[in-house]
Amino acid sequence: MPRLGPARALVWAALAAAALAPLRPPAAGPPLAVVTGPSGCRLAAAGDAPACPCGSWGAGLRRVLGLPLPLDRANSADLATLPGIGAARAAAIVAEREANGPFASPEALERVPGIGPVTAARLVPLLFTGPDDPACAAAGVDPG
Repeated sequence: MPRLGPARALVWAALAAAALAPLRPPAAGPPLAVVTGPSGCRLAAAGDAPACPCGSWGAGLRRVLGLPLPLDRANSADLATLPGIGAARAAAIVAEREANGPFASPEALERVPGIGPVTAARLVPLLFTGPDDPACAAAGVDPG
């Protein structure tokens, strides 16, 4: 194997370092919190604005934070963000809820036309029913 000269070895080391630089973890930033902004609740540095009540966290923010949506309070636009649920199925969920009352559990989505047991089972971890919001309990914040 041919031996690399010192200049070539330095160039290869610099290229390797440049290629691996994006793999380094980012530096830790300020702690984040859900705060009130002009367009609703958003993630920002803690203390940038007043805390946003967890009961008003939208579907997008809940999905980013890995928190379930309130099945009995979510509107059709929020429900349409769920995997496998488009605008038509989201509207059917809202219509079923308005016609027959709140869902006893996320599994009860099977009563909606077009949602079978497989789809309902896939959505169970993404939804919750009842008054107690797991986002509020997990964050230890005011439900608002």
